[in-house]
Amino acid sequence: MTLNDKFFLRLIWGVTVFVLLVVIALKIVPPPQPTPSFIYLLPHIIGGINAACSVLLIISLIFIKRKKIQAHKITNIITFILSAIFLIYYIAFHLYEKDTKFGDLDHN
Repeated sequence: MTLNDKFFLRLIWGVTVFVLLVVIALKIVPPPQPTPSFIYLLPHIIGGINAACSVLLIISLIFIKRKKIQAHKITNIITFILSAIFLIYYIAFHLYEKDTKFGDLDHN
């Protein structure tokens, strides 16, 4: 493992731990009031970002199979940026709105 690999591995673990702590905090912290109206648009935007990331990852796979390394890298960078935006929107939404429960009235 090279020095560069170790750096990125540590970065990945650091971001993973940070995101885990944020998600745990979102479960504990009560939502701020009042809830901004744009919050209710975020699930639709998040769904669109997820769909775009899925398509981009398939395109990225096609690029690497065709040995188009530069196109593969660019596609993955775009996907990474969209994933970061997804994470920001996800945190913003779940700061104000808690989990949606489906099922019977007791949600069990």
